[in-house]
Amino acid sequence: MQTRAEKKVWYPAECDVSIRPGWFYHASQDGQVKSLDHLLDLYFKSVGRNSVLLLNVPPARRGLLADPDAERLREFRQVLNETFGTNLAAGAAVKASAVRGGDEQFGAQQVLDGSLETYWATDDATTEGWLEIDLPKPATFNVVNVQEALPLGERVEQYRVEAEVDGAWTTLGHGTVIGHNSLIRLPRTTASKVRLVVEAAKVCPAIAEFGLYLCPRDENWPKPSLTAHKPAEASNVHPAGTVFGGDKAVDNDPSTRWATSDETRECWLEVDLLQEYEIGNLGISELEPRLTKFRLEYRSAKEQDWLVAYEGTNAGKLFAADFLPVTARYVRLHILEATFAPTIWEFEVFPPKGK
Repeated sequence: MQTRAEKKVWYPAECDVSIRPGWFYHASQDGQVKSLDHLLDLYFKSVGRNSVLLLNVPPARRGLLADPDAERLREFRQVLNETFGTNLAAGAAVKASAVRGGDEQFGAQQVLDGSLETYWATDDATTEGWLEIDLPKPATFNVVNVQEALPLGERVEQYRVEAEVDGAWTTLGHGTVIGHNSLIRLPRTTASKVRLVVEAAKVCPAIAEFGLYLCPRDENWPKPSLTAHKPAEASNVHPAGTVFGGDKAVDNDPSTRWATSDETRECWLEVDLLQEYEIGNLGISELEPRLTKFRLEYRSAKEQDWLVAYEGTNAGKLFAADFLPVTARYVRLHILEATFAPTIWEFEVFPPKGK
């Protein structure tokens, strides 16, 4: 999204990557074709993040695709078909917190009609709301798909997905921009009721489609950090602005970062996990090794004092540490000393190992 002539103009993003180490064919690289799990990860991080995936597959010297590449593409297509061939939410009853003008044209059921031209919407003044999907029977899924009515623009700024598990609503995942396509990967979850909760939007939300899917190849999916896509607040942000905001350190995207102003040596990044979790593992990824002294702090309520879960030195580019498990809703990376302005790719917190 760019500002031009006082109006916002949308440009679709494109993610370019090669199926091999380079853009051209080399017989010596026949054994280095990207794995199926790698391609799936790229798909979820491009198509699943409102972008387009351009996968380069170079022809071999005969002008045809090399056998290893062609076989991997067939496998890739098969697993995508298996994953997205059946929307497990199809046929469910849907209700909404509000419907635009009470008109069924904008009713909740539109999100399951298979058309991107119809959508659920609220009145203009309503920028929050929810959809509740009541499945005909319990279903097991690990992918949630949400699509906006894109001709009306990208509207949603923050949302979450919940499921009723053992009689209680549990948050499964969070997101920010939806756009044409948002895919959230989850641990396998079995539920009969699921909710999409729009927490914030620029204008009234307009949701075209909602889907629940089961991907058969999830054994190697990365375990998401408890901080991923959660509300974050930073004590300092680089003058370049929101492109370096604190949220960039918890967006589960290793290509974006939280950066501070050049003169900063002490700062903090606070994350609201939105509910209490038991935590026991910390991950920090720096742009360059700058942190020389830091603490992971935690608390369960805003009015409480911060407690220290872990103290460390010399984080570096890929830092990980276990600590005695604690229960927390709020966590804070408190950087006490640094050699230069702290810049963090990702700040991650996980449950204790084995849980």
